[in-house]
Amino acid sequence: MASLVHEHLLQKGVRLYLEQAVASFERSDKGLQVVFKSGKRLGADLVLLSIGVRPNTQLAVEAGLELGEMRGIRVNEYLQTSDEHIYAVGDAIEFPHPLTGKPWLNYLAGPANRQARIVADNLVFGNRQTYEGAIGTSIAKVFDLTVAASGLPAKRLKQAGIEYVSSTIHSGSHAGYYPNALQMTLKVTFSPKDGTLYGAQIVGYDGVDKRIDEFSQVIKHHGTIYDLMALEQAYAPPFSSAKDPVAVSGYVAGNILSGKMQPLYWRELQQADLSRVTLIDVRTADEAALGTLKGAVNIPLDELRDRLGEIPADRPVYLFCGVGLRGYLASNILRDNGFTEVKNLVGGLKLYKAATAPLPPPAPFATPKGGASDGGTTAASGATSGASAVSAGAASSTASVSQPVVEGPTRVVQVDACGISCPGPILKLKKNMETLAAGERLEILATDAGFPRDAEAWCQTTGNRFVSTRSQAGKYQVVVEKGGRPATVAGGTAAPSGSVPANAASGSEASGIHPFEGAPAAMPAEAGKTFILFSDDLDKVLATFVLANGAAATGKKVTVFFTFWGLNAIKKVNKPAVQKDFWGRMFSWMLPSSSLKLKLSKMNMGGIGTRLMRHIMDSKHIDSLESLRQQAIENGVEFIACQMSMDVMGVKREELLDEVTIGGVATYMNRAEQANVNLFI
Repeated sequence: MASLVHEHLLQKGVRLYLEQAVASFERSDKGLQVVFKSGKRLGADLVLLSIGVRPNTQLAVEAGLELGEMRGIRVNEYLQTSDEHIYAVGDAIEFPHPLTGKPWLNYLAGPANRQARIVADNLVFGNRQTYEGAIGTSIAKVFDLTVAASGLPAKRLKQAGIEYVSSTIHSGSHAGYYPNALQMTLKVTFSPKDGTLYGAQIVGYDGVDKRIDEFSQVIKHHGTIYDLMALEQAYAPPFSSAKDPVAVSGYVAGNILSGKMQPLYWRELQQADLSRVTLIDVRTADEAALGTLKGAVNIPLDELRDRLGEIPADRPVYLFCGVGLRGYLASNILRDNGFTEVKNLVGGLKLYKAATAPLPPPAPFATPKGGASDGGTTAASGATSGASAVSAGAASSTASVSQPVVEGPTRVVQVDACGISCPGPILKLKKNMETLAAGERLEILATDAGFPRDAEAWCQTTGNRFVSTRSQAGKYQVVVEKGGRPATVAGGTAAPSGSVPANAASGSEASGIHPFEGAPAAMPAEAGKTFILFSDDLDKVLATFVLANGAAATGKKVTVFFTFWGLNAIKKVNKPAVQKDFWGRMFSWMLPSSSLKLKLSKMNMGGIGTRLMRHIMDSKHIDSLESLRQQAIENGVEFIACQMSMDVMGVKREELLDEVTIGGVATYMNRAEQANVNLFI
């Protein structure tokens, strides 16, 4: 959830220095110096400390009052101290948390005022009113964002040793078809046993306050996720949806608790061994073309029932989509068709990308003339991905290095995509761009926070020019220019459309989403390598693995796509018995059973040449084919087996190496788009 706030801060030009502890502050002739424990120094004109507070209990100690384990003043349920004639209220007291029962300090004005009234009643009428404790409901404004929390988040539950489950959803502040619906993200934590609601967090723009208040009432009264479903809210399109986000949080949590959906959390996916699972992107092909997760196969939800045969039934299936809904629907389809280990990515790609993208290195405080304003305007330098602040003066993505682009008058078409969730805005962008002539621009407004990043990736893939992005009050304005017209550069030089400054990072690289791929920029120095292995000749297979290992050694992403006869190079030596039809058995009899049975393309001489080749390789200490293949796996080379070829030749998934993933032409073309070398062997 914090990563969503990080993105917004970066859009507003704020530099973030995370995981860097401050050791001291020093004065200098130029102002202040912030000294980090790492030894790094940061100059500043003003430093604000927002590091929390500790209760000032000096007076209480001098009065002989007891302090608790949190060093706050110990009080009972009547807010009496250890001296029955003295009461205490506010930030200085510690009181058991209603959910954990453990003492804690709560620095909030609302509970302090309630405590004051209780004490006033008890002073006048005797100890009649008891204090039930506070769960800590808070809210803050961060530029355009509203951030709120109530109860116990996951971190606190871990510290307390309380077992919990969480769910995250993305929803609109009101009905999407009514103007100005803005996105919010809601996360709840709850008991895996009975659904008791422990905590809630919300990040959004509009309607956050009323939702967190609803959550807090359920939490404080020891309610459950089922109570969230039963809450009755005032509904009209300008204010909410027929399914309010609070209720939807309850529905999703209920699906997890009842076993209707097995959750896949972003940390779990990040650490998963993708060679042992099937990762499926159930978004549309257009969405997947903008970028997908490494190793994923795109099977759109609408095609899933017709393509069940492409999904191995003997391994776990991990599903993901934009926000989680289509993944849930897909998991139901698979479970109904006999798949048992099916998990859906909680929060979808929207949450995964935000959580896994490393922050860009902070830029110097001194902003060049024309720098990014507080309004969050960002030039398309290629160094941002919608989520990063850009040092002003960066060259446009269509300009040569250090040569400013001269913007001439051009037709601008305005499109409103507000209230439409992913993939709506990007599809609207694509559709409207088709109507423009080269050099004309589209100015599109959306409320999807991930849209600027998606739009930039789309431009990199399609050759259009990403001009700028601007965020304000929860809306994101993106300006895109239709490709095909060279940009006019100062000095009269034309920059080729789609070229990237040599000092600019690609959009996917700058966003830091290295596991997220599929929409690369024009970056030959960083592009990967792909090989199609069509042959099962020993010498050609050897050449393939030698080249693959060589490419991997340079740090490039390497993919080998095994099709038709090439499948024989990745068969197991000890294969399990599998059921096959007549033609499948025929192919098995005629084809090599494993790489050990492959033959030379020339000079085989009834197998003598092949045995001689292996003998010479061994005597000269040259790695065998099997050793080279294992090295490729260890070097991170991706092995993809062609599903269509497997079907034609009767090859079953169980016969192939465990590290092999299954894919089709679209999967290979996705990898080829990211490569500057594609070899057919």
